[in-house]
Amino acid sequence: MRERLADVRADALGSALYLDARLGLADDMLHYFDRASMAHSLEVRVPFLDHQLVELCATIPSAYKLHRFKRSKHVLKIAARGLVPDRIIDKPKVGFFNRSVEGWLRAQTDGAVADYLLDPGARLHELVDRRALESLVRSHSHDSGTYVVLSLMMLEIWLRTYLPRAVESYAAAR
Repeated sequence: MRERLADVRADALGSALYLDARLGLADDMLHYFDRASMAHSLEVRVPFLDHQLVELCATIPSAYKLHRFKRSKHVLKIAARGLVPDRIIDKPKVGFFNRSVEGWLRAQTDGAVADYLLDPGARLHELVDRRALESLVRSHSHDSGTYVVLSLMMLEIWLRTYLPRAVESYAAAR
């Protein structure tokens, strides 16, 4: 990690953006979008990641990158004004995944959620109290437990799918 901090400036926003680009963007987000687009035979471009544009943006002082700590992409919005309709520029950001996952999980309370988490043979029951899990599954459609339910579903799928393979592979290697 320290070697990735070699070029980081003292300014907090610049440092955070630098680390996000070096770690989160390159190691996570770009791989995710690349795999998701290829899975659906889509060619995706990221025009704002042109190296010359990224280098130029890195020279912009942090004071111009945020407007009163409320509005991100401030310089981009100023540059786009007149080229892109104001209703698009001023539209509040809505995360795709966040909005989608809540609706899907709530709709699946009696479907996939129950199939995985309330299955009598669920591997998760070795780690989590079954009554607490049942209560969480029943209540997540009414409160903010959605992300806990999603995390538990992913853990259950991993325990069912990948853990047995890993154990078999380990046993075969011995």
